[in-house]
Amino acid sequence: MIHRLAFVAALLVLALAPNTSSAAQDQNDQSVRVMTADLASADPIALSPVVVIGVMDGEEHEMFGDIRGIESDADGRIYILDFQSSDIRVFDRNGDFLHVLAGPGQGPGEISKANGMRLLPDGTLWIHDHGKWKMTVMDLDGNELKTTDLPVKSYSYIWKGTVRDNHVAWKRASVPDAASLSPSNKGHQVSSSKAYLVSHDAMVDKIDSLAIGRTEYESFIVNYGQGRAHLGIPFKNLPPITVDQISGYWHVESADYSISRFDESAERRFEIRAALDNIPVSKADHDLFMSNLTSQSIDFAEAASEIIEFIPDHKPQISALAVDDDGRLWVTRTQRVNESVILDVFDQSGIHLDSFSLEAAIKTFIPVRVSGTTLMAHALNEDGTPQALVFELPARYAK
Repeated sequence: MIHRLAFVAALLVLALAPNTSSAAQDQNDQSVRVMTADLASADPIALSPVVVIGVMDGEEHEMFGDIRGIESDADGRIYILDFQSSDIRVFDRNGDFLHVLAGPGQGPGEISKANGMRLLPDGTLWIHDHGKWKMTVMDLDGNELKTTDLPVKSYSYIWKGTVRDNHVAWKRASVPDAASLSPSNKGHQVSSSKAYLVSHDAMVDKIDSLAIGRTEYESFIVNYGQGRAHLGIPFKNLPPITVDQISGYWHVESADYSISRFDESAERRFEIRAALDNIPVSKADHDLFMSNLTSQSIDFAEAASEIIEFIPDHKPQISALAVDDDGRLWVTRTQRVNESVILDVFDQSGIHLDSFSLEAAIKTFIPVRVSGTTLMAHALNEDGTPQALVFELPARYAK
């Protein structure tokens, strides 16, 4: 997927068996355990959607423009955030519409350009609203409990942050190097930044940050009319990262199947690795990319033929990371052509628990959400209709 990024010359903030292990050295020459997961021989459990919400034509509450959040509560009710209509709609466990929890506006209990939300174990709904530059906390009756200024003011497609201990919100952020603040007029650009995880404790209104290294992001600058667009290079996105619900964070640092577990001091504790076949970038991938850009403008069409040269030969193995309320790590593998999406589940110590095969096309770059035995995923059907998909996990995942 291609994202147009506004260039900001400031802070851009922002089943069960033990695996074998061996020793490795991290960048600080400390011994790090390597957990080797035998995923190639795993037999994924097939899951089909039990509820599909979203249609091309139907009642107003059934149609969505751009789904940016899906959550489920203890009673199985499903909450869907639509970015385009700026509302949160509630459905029962069977997918039948109940009511609108929050609608568009600038007042209490209203949202504007919210691009993500999290339903916490205490029953509060945290809404990341970059239209208001606020984090809004509501109860499940739609009453606004609290609003706080976003400590990191940056645009992104979807908020992939974490809220820990029911009051500390986390988000990835970066500060670009000086050279990255003066890009070339057009063409290929490599931006280098210092990377951070920024936290905001809403209880005491305290902001903190954790330095997690450096990142590089490749883009292609296109001038069109009076504007400028930074187009991402396909399959060269920033590697996934997620803050753990308990402590520390998980980070993918290469295109391989390799996930590192870091503690609260950004020290690497162990690494999960798996040997999987490379996923080649196909001609169909190239054709789809060209089609998407050429349909937008002549300037983008001209840029597309140049961007193709920078697309890698292989896709990264991992598309997204998520941690559920019980601390399990959910890894979304990059989808292979004409194959199901595979999710791998690990416990806090890096032991592989399960793998699941989703019999549906989901947006793999958006992390899945898991609440007890309910797994939720974002999707676009064949005609491009945004949908929320709900899957039922085995009973052992019940809270």
